Amino acid sequence: QRVVENFSGSVLDTDRWNSTFTGNGTATMADEFDGGLKVTCASDVSASYMINFNNTRTFSPTGSACIFVGKRVSTTNTQMLGGLSSNTAFNADVAGVKDWTGNTYKQFSTAKNGYWVNANTTVAIDTNWHVHKIELLSASAILSMDGIIEVTNTGNIPDSPLQPVFSSGETSGVASAKTCQIRYMEAYNT
Repeated sequence: QRVVENFSGSVLDTDRWNSTFTGNGTATMADEFDGGLKVTCASDVSASYMINFNNTRTFSPTGSACIFVGKRVSTTNTQMLGGLSSNTAFNADVAGVKDWTGNTYKQFSTAKNGYWVNANTTVAIDTNWHVHKIELLSASAILSMDGIIEVTNTGNIPDSPLQPVFSSGETSGVASAKTCQIRYMEAYNT
């Protein structure tokens, strides 16, 4: 029960990854050194584009981890979401990172049945690559960024099986395509 994805090659492995979207979009390999996968939402109001495991949820809410290396490329009106989710919409049971234009800092979010706890990290929103590690334990969830523990959430911890997810979205209500990139993701039960 371990998944490792380097997001290399010429196309996304669609035997493993599925995409869901609001307003369409694309997931294409970046034509640059170690650029990984570019996830771009359509140029529609409130659009989003997500890669996920098509609701194949094999990761425990009380004993699993997810590591991913990602960044926002678009600097304005953009959201990057990454981590573990119980569905393909990142809105029911969740343990993930939000890098959201309009916030000052990246956030660690946990949710149970759609009820959220959002906690700021000390890392300002930016367009740099960061290593994110999410650890789910029996009564808490921990986010480390670039090797430093940033947040421990103890409220609204997921209680259903989870799948890896990563998405890009538009946050302003103004139609414009937004891009985020991911170059590594690993998820495993502990």
